[in-house]
Amino acid sequence: MLRRKFLWLTVLLLVIGILNYLCRKKLPYGYADILSYNQLYGAPDQLRITGIGRSGTDSLAIRFDGASVREHNHFEVYCDSVKISDGESSSLMIRPSTALKTYFIKINSKDSLRINIEFPRDSASGKPSDPGKYIPEITTSSVVVGAGDLHSPMDWSADAPLSDRDSQGKEIAHYLHDSMKIREDDNSEERVLKISKYIFSLTGDKYGTPTDSMARLQPMEQLNCVRAGLSRLYCGNYSSIFAFFSNKAGVPARYIESGTLTDGIVNGPHVVNEVYLKEYKEWAYVDLTDGIVFVKKKDRFLNAVDIQRLLRYDTGDSTMVAGQYRKDSLVRVPFAAASFFTKDAFNGSNTITFYYGNYQRLVSARNPIEKIRNFFYPRAYYALYSDNMHLINSQFCLRLYSTYIFLAVFLLWCLSVSLQIAKVRFRGQS
Repeated sequence: MLRRKFLWLTVLLLVIGILNYLCRKKLPYGYADILSYNQLYGAPDQLRITGIGRSGTDSLAIRFDGASVREHNHFEVYCDSVKISDGESSSLMIRPSTALKTYFIKINSKDSLRINIEFPRDSASGKPSDPGKYIPEITTSSVVVGAGDLHSPMDWSADAPLSDRDSQGKEIAHYLHDSMKIREDDNSEERVLKISKYIFSLTGDKYGTPTDSMARLQPMEQLNCVRAGLSRLYCGNYSSIFAFFSNKAGVPARYIESGTLTDGIVNGPHVVNEVYLKEYKEWAYVDLTDGIVFVKKKDRFLNAVDIQRLLRYDTGDSTMVAGQYRKDSLVRVPFAAASFFTKDAFNGSNTITFYYGNYQRLVSARNPIEKIRNFFYPRAYYALYSDNMHLINSQFCLRLYSTYIFLAVFLLWCLSVSLQIAKVRFRGQS
């Protein structure tokens, strides 16, 4: 009986092992999160609506989350500049009018938002429906709604801010404080401008095929190599160098790639950065290969997905303005005139890849212990986004579940082997 169980466990272990191998080697999205726009660009500390439900017969309960939201919150609600409620509760309780109304809400005197509440109209009478029967339509442009799990900006950062524990701390500090002139009171936007200006002053005319040794160098070593005239650099080098210094300066930066092979046509690839400007609570686009630092439409910072969407409809939009370095000056020019690489790489058919900060560590294990740890790593290596992608995280889940099922069956198999050995020894002794 024990031998039969052992044989079944061996067969099951082989089957699950083969399945897990195929998941790791054959599934194109086995290591990827498929994220929505809100999940990519929302942060856990920002105010957001997480749920709407009915409270009683004519009231609504609106649930919030964010850094300023607590277990019990102080809500103030205004309609037509008149305060209509003021009290404490875990969720906002509001009794809306059947007419379209705009409500201004203050939460704990820290966050505020506007929402519109409108009831559906009865098809026969054309009048607003009974508030006791229907949940009204709530619209807002002030906050994210139902974003699901959100990532901290630091999840995307490969390097922590500069500290005394940095092995290259003195050289990094020399770059940040002496060369780039970053000061303690500089905000995120000012730090990004200073970092990008300095890097571009050294590398702006060095675009080209890098030497083979560049791939083995850390970002600061890459900059030193280019600075010494020993190599040229591609977009990936620009992005690695910029992200390194931005993160060390305390401004989270992430590494983004766009480019696909579609029907034999290569669109891209091209690598850029996004930086998280905490003062605006927005991710902003940076592409030093093109000398571009921030792209705005009117007064709003644009991110990579914003740019991809806008390029789909109008590449000559005059309100889409880039800050671009030309020699030593940052000038504001129409984005279409500033970008050479982005217009091809960020076309609407492309998938954009957002790499998590520990991606390089996960794909370049240095010893057997790291390989085992990475084998059982429970999170995705990178995230994917596309307006044309209709996928869920099924491939990632299949790889992850098969990994842990394989581990469980392997432990049972080891236990079975131990019992077989013990049984043989017991028979030998008897």
